[in-house]
Amino acid sequence: MSSTEKDDYDVAIQKALKASIGAILQMIGFEAANPIALSTLTEMLRSYLTEIGKQAKMICEAANRTEPIISDISLALIEMGNDITKIEDFSKRPMRLVNFDQATSTTKPPMKTLRVGQRPDMPGYVPSYLPSFPDPHTYMSRQPDPPSHGTYAELREKAASQKRDVERALTTLIAKTGETDLIFEDDPLAFPLIANAKQPLPYIDALLPKEYDTVTSEETGTDANSDNPYLRPIKMPQLKKKGKTFIPIK
Repeated sequence: MSSTEKDDYDVAIQKALKASIGAILQMIGFEAANPIALSTLTEMLRSYLTEIGKQAKMICEAANRTEPIISDISLALIEMGNDITKIEDFSKRPMRLVNFDQATSTTKPPMKTLRVGQRPDMPGYVPSYLPSFPDPHTYMSRQPDPPSHGTYAELREKAASQKRDVERALTTLIAKTGETDLIFEDDPLAFPLIANAKQPLPYIDALLPKEYDTVTSEETGTDANSDNPYLRPIKMPQLKKKGKTFIPIK
């Protein structure tokens, strides 16, 4: 708890105790109270309740427990000299006043921080003033799960879905940035069609050589010293005729 939150919490407790003291004074017959006297009575009530909590905590720890129970509070009240048999009669008094206008603390929402995993709760034997545990991945080892590649059908379906999404996105982009043919004249955004651009010579693309038709031998990876005979350059055979050797011109 930060200092600002602690101050807001103390102010809320002070207002609640002051309202309780005012209700008790009004119940016993007082119509007004001096602010200084009201503050003094509030501090006395706060010190009294704090002392009861400390005594109950000591009795609880002496019994090897971490959280006080009703019997611990009863023993604490007895040790402080109170008659606990009159508490029930006091709670059922006829002129009891209920203060509905209780002060509430306005706590600021905590800052959102990046957390990995879920932090475990503090055990009961750990004091509350100690810091909480860090993220589990900082001190716990865990084997990562093997990646799931899926079946062949799932991969094909995923690839088809991605291809369909890309085509749809490109079609929408071209329809919004280029010329389109409208189906409905009143609504230009409903079902736009990509306009077909007319070319003066539509058959010229079929006559021009493609990129894979102009690949050179260097790009295909031919090597004279290659172990693969299909990648070696062609060697023309030598022709022999009556003691003369003819080497064809390459």
